[in-house]
Amino acid sequence: MSRNIDRILITALIAFFVSCDSSDKDITAFSFTAELNPALTSDVDATIAGTSIAATVPAGTDVTSLRATFSTDGNRVAVGGVTQVSGTTANDFSNPVVYTVVADDGSTKLYTVTVTVAPSSAKSITTFAFTAADNPELASDVGATINGTAIAATMPFGTDVTALIATFATTGASVAVNGTAQVSGETANDFTNPLVYTVTAADGTTRSYTVTVTVAPSSAKELTAFAFRTADNAGLSSDVTATINGTVIAATVPYGTDVTALVATFATTGASVTVNDTPQVSAQTANDFTAPVAYVVAAADATTKTYTVTVTIAPSPAKAITSFSFRSVDNPDLAADVIGTIDGAAIAATVPYGTDVTRLVATFSTTGARVAVNGAAQVSGTTPNDFATPVTYVVTAADGSTQSYTVTVTIAPNAAKAITSYAFLSVNNAGLAADVPATIVGTNIVATVPYGTDVRALVATFATTGASVTVGGVPQTSGATAHDFSTQVLYTVTAADGSTQRYTVTVAIAPSPAKDITSFAFLTVNNAGLTRDVTATITGTAIAARAPAGTDVTKLVASFTTTGASVSVNRALQTSGITANAFTLPVTYVVTAADGTTQSYSVTVTAM
Repeated sequence: MSRNIDRILITALIAFFVSCDSSDKDITAFSFTAELNPALTSDVDATIAGTSIAATVPAGTDVTSLRATFSTDGNRVAVGGVTQVSGTTANDFSNPVVYTVVADDGSTKLYTVTVTVAPSSAKSITTFAFTAADNPELASDVGATINGTAIAATMPFGTDVTALIATFATTGASVAVNGTAQVSGETANDFTNPLVYTVTAADGTTRSYTVTVTVAPSSAKELTAFAFRTADNAGLSSDVTATINGTVIAATVPYGTDVTALVATFATTGASVTVNDTPQVSAQTANDFTAPVAYVVAAADATTKTYTVTVTIAPSPAKAITSFSFRSVDNPDLAADVIGTIDGAAIAATVPYGTDVTRLVATFSTTGARVAVNGAAQVSGTTPNDFATPVTYVVTAADGSTQSYTVTVTIAPNAAKAITSYAFLSVNNAGLAADVPATIVGTNIVATVPYGTDVRALVATFATTGASVTVGGVPQTSGATAHDFSTQVLYTVTAADGSTQRYTVTVAIAPSPAKDITSFAFLTVNNAGLTRDVTATITGTAIAARAPAGTDVTKLVASFTTTGASVSVNRALQTSGITANAFTLPVTYVVTAADGTTQSYSVTVTAM
């Protein structure tokens, strides 16, 4: 009995130790669940083939931080030495990831997990337009409407649609029309008939959009001319041309004209014209103009515009001044005609600044029989008058009645707004040793101040023909107001008439005139033949150096410092510590300042 118990114990121990040293190390299941991965909308199960694990996630999935759910009969699982916990540990699956499964006995098995992102099935056209930048025919961009797979755009009247370039955005991989690839903003097509745009998704599926381009009908609906001709109206002794001001048309027919059946001659950009729904034919249709008549013009696009035509019968006691002006041809002081405004019995005209108004000749028209000033008959375009004060024109009608017009001539304020001189005077600027005049070219003012001048608070002295000068809205006083001229300053000159002129003032600082050699030496580090450094003495423009006896002076390299912009010897540019020269005879160093001036130094080397 005790032997049986011993056998059983030994068998159990063997089984225990065998189970503790298991070599199992398989991954038996692998997936990505939507619950643990916000990037997924549904679970993704991987396929395991040998040691290869493959999973395909939906298009657009972010695979940089996916949490895998897996099962294994191994002891533990690691990725790059990091222990993996199923459903918890996140990894970047942008590239294949190697999972190492460690068995109880310490042996390992490598699984390569490859995650593929499915190609996108997106194939929408999200925007569609014709831009003016790509289509010279268009004055402005034309956007299309997308309704399902129908795209519609309406072009302005008159647009040539045979070679339009569309600008579009798509979620697909490519777009084609009749097999021809389309490039947004580049490919031209004939849109005379609807076109089918085929969008191909990354996964190879397609969607077709039908693009229909319509040319809008004309919206023109103007009456461009309106008249009553004697040819069509027996009661008129002469043609009467109407004036068109906006949608108001006015015509004055002679006194005594019968206006109950006048035939109008008109021109229109519209498709049709009606009066009280009755079609109108130019030079044929008669209307009663006793009261204003509404002409309705319909455009091709069915929009309308209404014009009100008012016909006035001239009164028999006509005595109006209907126009008043001063023509340059009659008045040498005027450079251009001056048209007066007539408001009731008041006539006003404004002549340019400087005009002599004591002998102005007026040109006028009147419905009266004659016109007089202080009893003197006036002839339009001939009779001069003194308009220094208001002048009364008396118009006498054919029936003997009169109408007085008061003509007031105003001289326009001065329009001069020039800056005629500009300078920085030493008396106003402590930093200047002498006055600095500026040059004025057009509206650009340029001044150059000496090198070293502080331009941050310069006071300008200027002269102007204007009424005032400002900078940034701040009034300027010549010889008093300071400005920072580190950048350009904009002066605004305002004339007496309120007009303005802007001047840009640029202050440049003259380049430096410095051109001294401040130290000169021959250093052993640059001259192998020297046993010690040799420092030269500088006296005025003479430089003298004493080299040790036996020194070869035919190829010495000088080290120097200078306040100038460059140094040359016989026009050869010198570099301190690098350029060698023969000092058998004195050598002339020419220093050029930043302002282009030069100073020569004579360098003499003596070996002793």
